Amino acid sequence: MWLRPDSLSGFKPEEKEKHVRQEEMAVRKVIATALIPLLVLALALPPVAAAQENVAPITVLEGVERLLYGRPQDGALLTRLNKVEKDVYGEMKVGALITRINTVADFLSHSGDTGVALGVQLNAVEWMVYQQLNSQSPLLERVGALELGLLGQVQSGSVVERIRNLVQMVWPSGQLNMERVLLPAKTLMKVRVLGRLDSASNRVGDAVEYRVVEDVRMGSRVLIPAGTTGKAQVTEVQSAGPVGRAGRIVLDFGMIPAIDGTTVPVKMGERATQQNQEAVTLAAGASMAGVLLLGPIGLVGGYFVRGKDVTIEANTEFFVEVAEDTTVWGLSLAPTAQ
Repeated sequence: MWLRPDSLSGFKPEEKEKHVRQEEMAVRKVIATALIPLLVLALALPPVAAAQENVAPITVLEGVERLLYGRPQDGALLTRLNKVEKDVYGEMKVGALITRINTVADFLSHSGDTGVALGVQLNAVEWMVYQQLNSQSPLLERVGALELGLLGQVQSGSVVERIRNLVQMVWPSGQLNMERVLLPAKTLMKVRVLGRLDSASNRVGDAVEYRVVEDVRMGSRVLIPAGTTGKAQVTEVQSAGPVGRAGRIVLDFGMIPAIDGTTVPVKMGERATQQNQEAVTLAAGASMAGVLLLGPIGLVGGYFVRGKDVTIEANTEFFVEVAEDTTVWGLSLAPTAQ
C-alpha cells in the first residue's frame, strides 16, 4: 500500500525520507511490470515495409539515389528525399518519412504511372533511337543524353514527364507495345567476346566482356537487344605443359540484362555447344560442355612434346544459351491495339 503524505506526519524527517524512497521504488516497480507486456507486444507487431525486408530506410534511399544520380547524395535525410521527389514527381510529397521513401522506390522499380516501369520505358526509347542500351549509367544522365540527341538540349521538369515526352517522340501514341513474355531455357544467343583470352596469361577471376550480336526475340518482340553486354569470368585456367598437356580456359557467362532490366542467366549448354561445333571455328580448336572449355583436349604430339596454349582473339563470335526460363517484358514495334 502506498503512503499518503498526511500519514507521514508522525515520523522524523529522516524516517519520512526513507519511506518516500521506498514508495518511489515500489511505484517504479509497478510501472515497469505494467510496461513489460506492452513492450513484448510492440516487438511482435509487423514492422514497416522497409524493416520487413531488413533494409534500413537510408539504404533504400541510397539505392534510389544511385539509380537517379549514380551515387548517394550528401546532406540530411529529409533534404535528400525532398530532392528525389522533386526530380521524380515534380513536387514534394507529404507523409511519414519511411512511407515516402518506400513509395518512391516502388514507383521507380515497378510500375511507374503507366503500368510499365520508367526504366523499361527508357530502355525501349534508347533501343529505338540508338539500337543499344546504356543501362549502366544513372537514369537522369540517360534521360539528358536522349534529350540532347533528340531535342538539342536537356529539358527541365519531373523525370516522369520527361520520359513520357521521349516516349511520345519515338512512339506517337505514347503507349509502348510491351507485354510480359516467357524467355525459355536453351534459347540461343549469339555473342561476341570483346577481350582477348589466353590460357598462358589469364588467371582465375579474370573478367571479359561480351556483347549480344543479334536481337533475342520471341515472335515480333525483342527481349534482349543486340548490343547488350554481359561479363564472363574465368573460373578455371590451365596453361600448356609437358607431356602434351593443352591449354584450357573455363568461363562462367553469368547474367545479362533483358530490355526491361531483368537479369537473364546465361551458360554454355548442350544446345549452344552443338551450334558452336557446327557453325563456329575458334582459334586452336574448342571443346564446349556445360561452360565454355577453350582449348583442345587430350595429347598433342609426342610424350615430351609441349602442348599448345589456346588463345581466343577479341571479337570472336559464338553461341551461348539461356540457362533457365525467365519472364521479361518484350517490346514490339507493331502498333498497340486500340
